[in-house]
Amino acid sequence: MIRQTLHAVPIALTVLSAQAVISAQAAVSAPAETCVRADGEPQLLWGDLHVHTSLSLDAYAFGSIATPADAYRFARGESLTLDTGETVSIERSLDFAAVTEHAATLDLMHTCVDPLNSDLAYCRTIRDLRQQRIPRDIFNNYLLPIVSLTPPTRPEICDEVDCDAARKSQWQRIQEAANDANEPCEFTTLIGYEWTPSPGGQHWHRNVIYRTDSVPDQVFDLS
Repeated sequence: MIRQTLHAVPIALTVLSAQAVISAQAAVSAPAETCVRADGEPQLLWGDLHVHTSLSLDAYAFGSIATPADAYRFARGESLTLDTGETVSIERSLDFAAVTEHAATLDLMHTCVDPLNSDLAYCRTIRDLRQQRIPRDIFNNYLLPIVSLTPPTRPEICDEVDCDAARKSQWQRIQEAANDANEPCEFTTLIGYEWTPSPGGQHWHRNVIYRTDSVPDQVFDLS
């Protein structure tokens, strides 16, 4: 299904310094059905195409407890409860959003945190560091080796678990959250992820955004 979009020129994006990379699939897709205002005038739209939740290792390390579904509700203006117990909301609801989790750690997060909560020592250490609120140790010792070495490496747990299956399952959950939250002509969700590998820190925050809900079974990460 092609995402219906409000007719807007221009579209304002809050991408948090991200580079939105439109899927090549969009180039061959049929034109999207538009939702035109009654007066026919262009409309300025606001959205966010670079959102992480507790399914991303860095956000999890720094205390995120939100799910992709929570993130979309927050974008619609609903309140969000932080791990501190504080409740926050935005002043103006967004018109569109994409939850773009780190593709390189979908397998790790699926195995170590949600939903498997594995008892592997590797996983226990990550959870312990998070509980002790030592996010930099998680970031430096677990995320950076995966994405910044030359070449980037897979999580070491992939020697013990089926990371391909874990990644595919997590990717499916992300798609389901986007599809469930999408409301044509009211609030547009876009399926996507962050392609993070950055050998030597050459580049960061490259987001892959799909135009439709017809997407590959797997994300492109370190392979």
